[in-house]
Amino acid sequence: MNSSSIKRRLLTLLNIGEVVHVTRKRGQIETKTPLFVACLLLVFAATASRAQKPEPSPPGKTLAQWLALLREPPTDPKKPDRDWSLAPMALARIGAPAAPGVAAALRDGSPSTRRRAAVSLLAMGPKGQAGIPDLIQALKDTEASVRKTSAAALASIGTASSEVVTALAAALKDPEAAVREATATSLGRLRAQAAIAALTEATKDTNGAVRQAAERALRRVEGRDEAVPQKGPPSKNAPKATPQTP
Repeated sequence: MNSSSIKRRLLTLLNIGEVVHVTRKRGQIETKTPLFVACLLLVFAATASRAQKPEPSPPGKTLAQWLALLREPPTDPKKPDRDWSLAPMALARIGAPAAPGVAAALRDGSPSTRRRAAVSLLAMGPKGQAGIPDLIQALKDTEASVRKTSAAALASIGTASSEVVTALAAALKDPEAAVREATATSLGRLRAQAAIAALTEATKDTNGAVRQAAERALRRVEGRDEAVPQKGPPSKNAPKATPQTP
């Protein structure tokens, strides 16, 4: 019985003054409950019904179904099913309730599934807190795309704990330049003071994009990103200063 039917039944009892007894049989013994007690039981049932909230999910599928789609290979790799493609973002929309299941997918044997899980946690942002331990482990994944996306996801979640910062600082030595660049950017977004030494070292990286990312990150960490001096002549559209009279 749902809450609406419970309410209708309760109103019927009260409106027509129906003297009803709720009878429960236990073997050969019958016990009768007065009407007002029955009403109280109905109210309690209605309250319990409201307390049982359905699991949050985008329309059409449950959380369990979206998690299954995250792990399943596409039926046709050349033309993936629409729901299969939507699974990472659908789970990100669900948020915190989905985070543990998505994080578990980072340990899946399929590189594609691990990459999709990292993308989902990246889009989830702060609601993906439960995925931090698995994201830290994913920084050592065999696939560079998974390592890169995991570094970005840690910054998106926004927790600059010592474990996160230490793991990201170590990832600045990753063999792939794209991963090092993403890692430097993430440390800058987290404003990780403990990573200043590692970022300073990264400004000497052999890859130009990594050096630039490390320099930008240092400016953010040290609070110099808000007032970067403008190079070249002032813009023609810049507002002119108005002289002030004493």
